[in-house]
Amino acid sequence: MSFNETVLRFAAATNWDGPLEGATHTGQVGVRGDGPYIKFSLTLHEGTVQCARFETYTCPAARASCAVVCWAIEGKSRELCATLSASDLTVLLRGLPEGKAHLPEMAVEALRKAVSS
Repeated sequence: MSFNETVLRFAAATNWDGPLEGATHTGQVGVRGDGPYIKFSLTLHEGTVQCARFETYTCPAARASCAVVCWAIEGKSRELCATLSASDLTVLLRGLPEGKAHLPEMAVEALRKAVSS
């Protein structure tokens, strides 16, 4: 399986990786330790994402999908975040290998849960 340079760059980024102390909103899809798992923790102030962090497993496509979400939503309104789609993530990542399309979908689902919590 081959990942493009953009996916590898986002997968390796640690800017948004890990728990967020004082998060005001969280959204999770899957169960940690039991297959694909994605959790977003956000700090919102007056409807704007101030800080975003993710937790996931070690799959490069999962890490890249989560990192690109965080990159895309910081400084954006809750309403704008809710419009982000899996296809938007795939475009931002310049594609994912076959069999990995479920990861941007999971990331968007977890994000939507977070912004609506």
